[in-house]
Amino acid sequence: HLCDRRQRQMCIRDSSYYRGFANYLKAHGINAFVPDSPYTEHIYIPHIYTKEEISKLFYTCDSLIPRYKDNRSPLMMSMLLRILYCTGMRLREAVTLRVGQIDFDNGCILLLKAKNNRERWIPIHPQLNDMLKRYAVSMALFLKVESPLFPSPDGEFFTNAWAQYWFGIILSDAGLENTARVPHERGLCMHCFRHGYTYLALKQARQKGMTFEEAIPFISTYLGHRDISGTDYYMKFGYCLLYTSPSPRDRSVSR
Repeated sequence: HLCDRRQRQMCIRDSSYYRGFANYLKAHGINAFVPDSPYTEHIYIPHIYTKEEISKLFYTCDSLIPRYKDNRSPLMMSMLLRILYCTGMRLREAVTLRVGQIDFDNGCILLLKAKNNRERWIPIHPQLNDMLKRYAVSMALFLKVESPLFPSPDGEFFTNAWAQYWFGIILSDAGLENTARVPHERGLCMHCFRHGYTYLALKQARQKGMTFEEAIPFISTYLGHRDISGTDYYMKFGYCLLYTSPSPRDRSVSR
């Protein structure tokens, strides 16, 4: 399986190099054939956090001890994980939020210049909105609309590496192994919150009587995909999971 996966990755990489060079030649007036991107099937399996794992993650995150005089990262990580869990945002979308993008009065978050340079409003649960208010007050950010929601020591945005570093500490302290349990599984990572959110969104749509096809456009728009093809492999996995296992987590956002 590993060999097959590497061969697919090499095919995609080499094709990308050739396509880029061919487009460069065409831009300079040289006739060149530009092949289509190779079709590859998504074969990895996202990890869906169980209720017990979610409880461990939040409890451990809320119990973090500051490291290297970094006394604000534990609080910021506690808020970041809840945003990812409750909204299904991409990590970079959450890390680059500014305080002014949160509409506390209406319980919405505006995402600017997200993937594919798209913008969208996403509604949030009243409990998460209240948490964000209390977080902004405790961080002295409530009136600083231009400030990053998760400000680095120099007042700029953190990189994804900052969040991944702290998430690794949380996993270790919680006693959770970040290893794939079956071939092609992604393992425990923050992007898996997005898969879990999609699963619950599909489950909720099904409980409300919506068909799989009716739910896709709404969930795709919420997730910020360019079209429903970007949501396809999220939805296919969630569709199968609904018929093979119970819900992996509850709706709690606090310990």
